[in-house]
Amino acid sequence: MTYSIKSLIENLLSELGKNDIQYKGKISKFLVDNNWFNIEIDLDNYSISDKDAQLLIEKITNYLLGPTGLAGIQPIFKQKNSH
Repeated sequence: MTYSIKSLIENLLSELGKNDIQYKGKISKFLVDNNWFNIEIDLDNYSISDKDAQLLIEKITNYLLGPTGLAGIQPIFKQKNSH
């Protein structure tokens, strides 16, 4: 099975309640900065394999919600800004 990259990312962001332009930009930069985690992209239809889709879901979810991701570091920035 293959997944459209665009649909996969949009659906994941919707599920996580992060489907707005701000998060789409952050995700785009995150993926480019990490060289797309070396996933293989079929450039004929911009799709990826099931295995690579699972990797992408894991990486994006951790980036947005994980303890070392955006959600995890936000309290640090809030503390810094309150001083």
